[in-house]
Amino acid sequence: MLSMLKFEKKNHQGFTLIELLVIIAIIGLLAAIGLVALQNAREKSHDVKRKDDAKQLSAALGLYFNGVGNGTYPTQTTFACLPASSLATDLISGAKSIMSNLPSDPLIGWNTVSTGCYAYRGGDQDFKIIIALENDTALMANDGGVLNNRYEIYTPGAQSWQP
Repeated sequence: MLSMLKFEKKNHQGFTLIELLVIIAIIGLLAAIGLVALQNAREKSHDVKRKDDAKQLSAALGLYFNGVGNGTYPTQTTFACLPASSLATDLISGAKSIMSNLPSDPLIGWNTVSTGCYAYRGGDQDFKIIIALENDTALMANDGGVLNNRYEIYTPGAQSWQP
């Protein structure tokens, strides 16, 4: 009778199927959260580059205006993406070049004024640069320009210009 009351200890090795599924679900959830955070960080870093590029272009235009341009900005009668605009000739060519090269958008597919690029229009006393941002919608809506879906840097006479 004493042997009937004796319990044998089972030697379990490894995990059960339920335990493995729970662990896989937790890892999947953490990976999904991490990917969303990484995408958000990428968009923010792209926007920081775009804003810095816009400020750099604005400063170069100021140098052009006060130097080579003799009180005028490079002429571009309609909005055009930077490599195709007159800025390529006016800012990076010639003996008095202001920039070594023009900045470009970090996303390759953003290469038209409608999809997003670094677009320029200018001439005489005014200029406007418009740039699409991925993440900073508040800045685009509150930068003082007329476009709520683009970041705009402009002189007062160009504020109302639209593509």
